[in-house]
Parts: sequence; C-alpha cells; structure tokens
Amino acid sequence: MANNDDAKYVEQIKMLAGKPYFGGDPYLTELRKQSQERTANLAVVRNEPEKYSAAIRELLGTVGDDKAIMESPVFFDY
Repeated sequence: MANNDDAKYVEQIKMLAGKPYFGGDPYLTELRKQSQERTANLAVVRNEPEKYSAAIRELLGTVGDDKAIMESPVFFDY
C-alpha cells in the first residue's frame, strides 16, 4: 500500500516514464524552481572556479572532473 509520501511523486513518475503528466503539480513546480535557482547561480559564480565547480555539481549531481564548463544560456526543466 502506498503512503502519502509516495503520492508526492506520482506526476514525476509519470513524466519519467514518458506518460502524460500534470506539469503544474506542486512537487514538479518546486523542482523547476530549484532548477531555475541553480542555473541562475552558475552565472553569479562564473568567475570563481571553486564555487562554479560546486554549482555545476549541485545542478547536475556529478561531473567527470572539476574542469566542466557550461556556456550560457543553459536551460533545464527539472
């Protein structure tokens, strides 16, 4: 039996499975907001190598090395 926490992820699960989903779902809305904030932070710390590397890792989770660079504009949905 699913609990209330599982219900939070229903639309995300549909989205990841390639099924129709509700993009206005509160959890997906929060994920988009976090993605926008993290992407904007890349521009703020662009000239600070240590902060920039940390910002890329926060956005992507993992990268191959600390030499990863993203050129603006960069867009992420979630």
